[in-house]
Amino acid sequence: IGMLIGILHESLAKIWNPFFYERVSSTKGMAQISTFRFSYILFSIFVLIVMYFIAPFIFLLLVDESYNEGRKIIPYILLAYTLESFRKLYVVDLFYHSKVEIIAFIGILGAIAHLFPPIQRHWHSYVSQPHFFKSSSVDSRLVQIL
Repeated sequence: IGMLIGILHESLAKIWNPFFYERVSSTKGMAQISTFRFSYILFSIFVLIVMYFIAPFIFLLLVDESYNEGRKIIPYILLAYTLESFRKLYVVDLFYHSKVEIIAFIGILGAIAHLFPPIQRHWHSYVSQPHFFKSSSVDSRLVQIL
């Protein structure tokens, strides 16, 4: 489910990079970049909200009911993909202006954030359950979904 939103954002990033580099050097282009960024953020938030409400139904279609605990982490995964898309949106500008120190700082903050996520509590309790390690096609589908 997270990969659905990830694929969407990755395809938008592939549109964004050429669009940015074609317009970054002109004043009129900077206005277009600002408009595109604003539209992109609004669209991403809209997709996040829609996926938040649709994801539990998709989850139930793809996996067995015994894996309902996994639904708790879906909002975190969706939020992570959305925030990553925002990072990709602004990091292009930092690369263009050679501000790699800021990019390194963002990377370090991201690494620190991964050490203490609220998802860790849910994931640990879910993985520690014995049914998680059963060998079946349902398990492989769950791993692919997450």
